[in-house]
Amino acid sequence: MTSPRPTTGELLHALGDPDPGVRSAAVLALADVGSAVGSFVLRMAVETDSQVRAALVAQLVRHDRPDVVDGLVGHLLSDDAALRVDVVHVLSRTTASTVARMPQWLADPDPDLRILAVMVLAELDHPSVIGWLSRLVREDEHANVVAAAVAELVVRAGPACAADVRAAAARFPDDPFITFFPGQGSEGPRRGTVESALGAPPQASPVPRQGPGEPGALVLVVDDSATYRTYHRQILERAGYRVREAANGDEALRAALGVRIDLAVVDVNMPVMDGFTFLQALGQVFPGRRIPVVMVSSEAEWADSSQAYEHGADAYVVKPADPAQLVEVVRRLLAGEPVADLV
Repeated sequence: MTSPRPTTGELLHALGDPDPGVRSAAVLALADVGSAVGSFVLRMAVETDSQVRAALVAQLVRHDRPDVVDGLVGHLLSDDAALRVDVVHVLSRTTASTVARMPQWLADPDPDLRILAVMVLAELDHPSVIGWLSRLVREDEHANVVAAAVAELVVRAGPACAADVRAAAARFPDDPFITFFPGQGSEGPRRGTVESALGAPPQASPVPRQGPGEPGALVLVVDDSATYRTYHRQILERAGYRVREAANGDEALRAALGVRIDLAVVDVNMPVMDGFTFLQALGQVFPGRRIPVVMVSSEAEWADSSQAYEHGADAYVVKPADPAQLVEVVRRLLAGEPVADLV
């Protein structure tokens, strides 16, 4: 005799079961129950198991509905980096509803939400994306929002965005990341370059190498943004370091297995493996060796840096990093000196 099929109410209750296997099964069983979508959205905020969350994401992308994007957008401001990555993934694929809400998000008074909206735009396939990014670059008053928009606009528009990028550099002449583009403007061979449109690289003043352990040190730069990797690479190479790059924590671990890494500069929000997970895995992969880690993120609140230090970071630097600050933090960590007064 077969067991009776669980009711919708029983399956919804099972979303909170202590066993992640039961929760995953409940998500799959509720796949075609439209009324369960709201429960999926709520569960995303508290789900800790990666496989269950992956099942929730797989179901949510099937529902291009205003209530889904309205429910998920609040999760973008969560302290959980992995949750933010998953929410960006869903929002970038629920295209119609996300596009309808995007003007509202880009005009939100909270610059953090506007930056996160740019993260969604980076994954969104829609003809309005370049126009939205261009408007942020021309008009937004917050440097970090403009920096995020410039990075993606260079990727999307190439040489056509030269005027907007130059104008942004003129509006924020003290921001090293924004002013980096009129001289460099390269996202790498995968996505093209705007070097020809934005002119020759500026003549940067060399940063003197000082302190023990610095010459020849190999720094691993880990960031899913090729733009930020290029930015940090050039800062560090001008200071005399060798640099190796990785696009996420998983790639970084493999890179660290192949060579002796002296220090890592690691982004927090990345797909596949985020910065915090990388920090935990680093200690497991190299149990007898201490590799200093500088976490970098656009999140500037005390809680964000506190979370980084709790996960084992040696320093926390807000994007876009000031070149002199980043170089001095790296120099001190390699020399075994304190950095508390710098970050």
